[in-house]
Amino acid sequence: MTRRAELISQQQLRKRIFSRGETVYRCDVCSRKIRIPLNRLSFDTTGRCVITKGCAGHLHKVILKSEANETSTIPPSVPNLSDWSQRRMFFLHNQPVENETWTVEHNLSNKPNFQVFITKIEGGEEVLVETDQFTETTIDLNTSLIEFTRREKGLVQCLATASANSTNQAVGAVVESEGTLLITNGGEITVATIDSNQLITLTVRFKSSIDDGSFIDITYDNIDDQASIQSPWVGANVIYVGGKSYTIRSFNLLTHPNAVTSFTNKQIGDGTQFFFVSAPTIPRENLILLGTPPFQSVDKTLNKYIDIALINQQQPELAYASGEAYASAGAIKTTYPPIHIVD
Repeated sequence: MTRRAELISQQQLRKRIFSRGETVYRCDVCSRKIRIPLNRLSFDTTGRCVITKGCAGHLHKVILKSEANETSTIPPSVPNLSDWSQRRMFFLHNQPVENETWTVEHNLSNKPNFQVFITKIEGGEEVLVETDQFTETTIDLNTSLIEFTRREKGLVQCLATASANSTNQAVGAVVESEGTLLITNGGEITVATIDSNQLITLTVRFKSSIDDGSFIDITYDNIDDQASIQSPWVGANVIYVGGKSYTIRSFNLLTHPNAVTSFTNKQIGDGTQFFFVSAPTIPRENLILLGTPPFQSVDKTLNKYIDIALINQQQPELAYASGEAYASAGAIKTTYPPIHIVD
């Protein structure tokens, strides 16, 4: 190496970042930057973007110290971009009491693989032994049954693999498939209203499970001006759609105090259609906001919504089944520019 090349190399090294246990990377597609803990056991490796959800870019190390020092610990929010977050992939179910049927509530939002261990006595001590002598039944995307021919105890390791339940569906249930969209998470539905008051009331009309043409009206009152943790829109307060400003809210179709009795007594059965009767008749006054499983804050759907005013008794394109609500394809509206989160 020549003396000149050595001097240039030393100048570049002085600008590189070695200190304080962090390395700064920039994505070559979304251009956002992030601080990542330094790999002290091996070389740092670059990979796909872990800053923006759905970004296909690659991370590259930031060389200039001045640029790295300006990078915040948490990437700043960018309008219409959702931050990437680690998905929950594993759940361990412990079954301390012997039973022929184990109810596994893994909450992985898909159909996982199961590794089952039962407790055996060997040498006077309890040990876990893996077994394949069981039957698995999928109840929904968050719950499964593990069944044996005799009473057993032990544990189940659940590893998430798929994203849709295509087996063991309840008779008469409305299921998510092409043309049908899941619009709730554990019964929690998110709406955006022109009304910006702190508390509002919405009334939902369900067809009765008794096939006599009757309806059951449930008044959902005291809906406050924020989304719950079950909503993918949690943390967002105001959005802008088609030249209008909306306040974001959410409420639970099943667990609201005015709704519990109707669902507990099976007055509203699987496949029951419903629509809003207290909503304004003017289009785009109240909207249903959408998301995708597992309905974390990064799972907002920004280019689609449902206009509540267009859902009525003649076109009841919303339906209830097995604790969730679904919408037919005809109810979904696409918007461009996409929904803009103001606050």
